[in-house]
Amino acid sequence: MPRAAPLALEPAGPAVTRTLVGLAIVLAGLHVGRDILIPLALALLLSVALVPVARALERIGIPRVVAALSVVLLAAVASLLFIALLATEAVALAASLPAYEANLRAKVRALGDGSAVFGPLLEMLRGLTAELGGQGRFTPLPVASEAAPAPSPQRIAGDALRLMLTPLATGVIVLLFASYLMLQRNDMRDRFIRLWGDGDIPRATAALGEAGRRISRYLLGQLVVNLTFGALMAGGLWLIGIPNALLWGLLGFMLRFIPFVGGPLGAFFPLIVSLAVDPGWTTPLMVIGLFVVVEVFCAHVLEVLLNAAATGLSPLPLVMIAALSTVIWGPIGLVLAPPFAACLLIAARHVPRLAKLELLLGRAPVLDPAQRFYQRVLAGDRHEAAELAERLADQDGVAATVRAVLLPAARTLAADLRRGALDHADVERASRVLVSAAEALLDEPEAPAAVLCVGAGATLDQAVATAVAATLVDEGVPARVAARPLEAGACRAAALVLARHASPRRVRRAVARLRLAVGPDVPVLVVAEGEAELARVATAAGAQLTEPETIGRAVGSLASA
Repeated sequence: MPRAAPLALEPAGPAVTRTLVGLAIVLAGLHVGRDILIPLALALLLSVALVPVARALERIGIPRVVAALSVVLLAAVASLLFIALLATEAVALAASLPAYEANLRAKVRALGDGSAVFGPLLEMLRGLTAELGGQGRFTPLPVASEAAPAPSPQRIAGDALRLMLTPLATGVIVLLFASYLMLQRNDMRDRFIRLWGDGDIPRATAALGEAGRRISRYLLGQLVVNLTFGALMAGGLWLIGIPNALLWGLLGFMLRFIPFVGGPLGAFFPLIVSLAVDPGWTTPLMVIGLFVVVEVFCAHVLEVLLNAAATGLSPLPLVMIAALSTVIWGPIGLVLAPPFAACLLIAARHVPRLAKLELLLGRAPVLDPAQRFYQRVLAGDRHEAAELAERLADQDGVAATVRAVLLPAARTLAADLRRGALDHADVERASRVLVSAAEALLDEPEAPAAVLCVGAGATLDQAVATAVAATLVDEGVPARVAARPLEAGACRAAALVLARHASPRRVRRAVARLRLAVGPDVPVLVVAEGEAELARVATAAGAQLTEPETIGRAVGSLASA
């Protein structure tokens, strides 16, 4: 019968095209409107962080307008004080740097004289500099003998004002937007719910609540982690003897809000200063060690405790979104990437059309253990399939793992073969992997085997027979596996395992061969899916039909009989 899949997939072409075109338009709009959208995004982030404080003030009786404006004003004053302290420390550092010029020159000279790599490189740079300096187009223009006049204070002030005008204007816009969002937050909430869709208030309310909780928790966690990083770096640098340790602590606190690169940047500048301060190499190595210890503690201990479930994002999609937002919005896009990605994830959870985005962005496993195990079996990965089975057995027990993971994998293999999704070679390869995973769960019984589990012939039958034996041993019944019926030995019961549908003739022949091997007095169980025709065939052959999940009860009934 010809497959109809190509016809079903035809409408996906225009849909994919429309999606890509729409995504390109959105990204272009974000890039073109970045001068307005960046302050708006920062204001939204600031308002989310300040709303809990404003609500706390309102609960003690302060009017909403006063509480909102007071919180925004307090944030502005704190930012100005932080910038002023940073600038003061930076000016003090700039005044002390000329004293360390000799140490820097000595280190550069040491690198050039004692290194087989840096020495030729520095010599090449000196040669290029001398060659370029001797050409006419690089010769400096003649200057007048009199000294150039010093710039006036008005010119210095104008240059400084022009330098600070753009960030100052951005800060003012952010504060204005944040004030408006704080004052009108209830109105903005109602408008969002109305835009979400008529009558879908529960879903919109859940989305807003989850977004507020996750972003607030993320910002609070980042604040605590970055404060800890800055404080530990400042204290450690002070103990090491690096000048202006407070400056580096403040800078590390601020830079660490930038994901992925903020921490190393916060350590780079004090490392450069340590190279200038110490004529040797002990202090720079101590700075590197301090950063490694502090970063490991903050990133892998403190941040995991505070922010592990805050955004719910998988690391790889977060890196991709951070790179994309950096291309669109520049360095500030790195800071905004985690909250923006968290909002995308929340939208994917509450908007049915975006549900597949949750699979890409979320941290939760997208495959359950049974699906992951079956995928590894199909991939032919014996090591990972056996490792996963052993890990699940340690967690849930061997019998539960066989019933929940191995037997469903065998059934799915047989079903995929019947419907044509797999061919016989694929099933044979996957069955060998399944045998390895089942053997990893099978412990050799100390007592002589009471039950002999035999595969009817195919490798998949052998895999299920091994899994059944592992279940019996786990339940306290000594059992072992025979590869073929004629290899059977002495036992008190024999189990013939059929993993796939078998014809009545094949079942009768397999039971007969097994009886010939174990003897006519040994009871035989046919372990297969319960079908009425198969039950009649097994009974006619003098055997009893049971399913893999009930093999333990069937063996128990034989023992009691």
